[in-house]
Amino acid sequence: MNQIININDHREIEAAALFPQSEEIFFPVGTRPLAMVGQHGHQQIDSHKAVIRMVDDTPTCLGVVGKDYKVIPHGDYFPLVEQSLVSKMQASHLEGAVVHDKTSAFGAWARRDYIFPAVSATVDTPGIKDKMGYACFAWNSYDGSSSVSATLGTLAFYCTNGQFRMDTDARMWKRHTSGLNIEVFERLLETGIEKFYQEIEQYQEWAGLEVQDDKVEELFKAKFSPRRSERLFQQYEEEVATRGRNVWAVWNTLTAFAVAVSPLDMASV
Repeated sequence: MNQIININDHREIEAAALFPQSEEIFFPVGTRPLAMVGQHGHQQIDSHKAVIRMVDDTPTCLGVVGKDYKVIPHGDYFPLVEQSLVSKMQASHLEGAVVHDKTSAFGAWARRDYIFPAVSATVDTPGIKDKMGYACFAWNSYDGSSSVSATLGTLAFYCTNGQFRMDTDARMWKRHTSGLNIEVFERLLETGIEKFYQEIEQYQEWAGLEVQDDKVEELFKAKFSPRRSERLFQQYEEEVATRGRNVWAVWNTLTAFAVAVSPLDMASV
């Protein structure tokens, strides 16, 4: 029999080809009832259930969750994210896309990082050119440790501490008890690239704004403990050595420590 493919399904096929599947993430899961073993035999626990996968032919519990918890398999969620990326982003933006997978606890928690080298820009500083890229991080869990989430934002490919850094522009999250509506994520995607380039313009402006060390130190002391502010100022001095004494160096200092920071805070330095 000839297979007839609806023309609206072509993007799903493209997404499957563009983003490879991994056995670390894409595996069958199910739920099982819970019971307590006591002196009087087994007593079923109606308020909770277990999320199970098979590991080497052995049932393995990934988590114990409430009875209303909706299990959203990684194998269902991540392809939805990928289909949305393909349908809302231009083909030229998807070229050379890279996927990094991260998991823990036998896959009870999983994250896929989608990096798009074709959407990139640089922030020019007195010392270096910071390469920035566009990325999407999506994650899910079976143990209630996180919601169903996805973020879009600007990825710093170079940091003084040697790590990637994600400045989140937009985020979708849904509790497992309420299910998933991928349309929320697709609406964020529609303006994601535009916001990326707007953010690069902001960063470049900050790279041209000089700061005074005493003002930076005042900012750190006003917002953090003495110990944390001292560590931040040490980090700031490292950033200044490569990026110059500017607002961009201050921003990199704060985000390197993953502290909550607002662009409004930059006005005080």
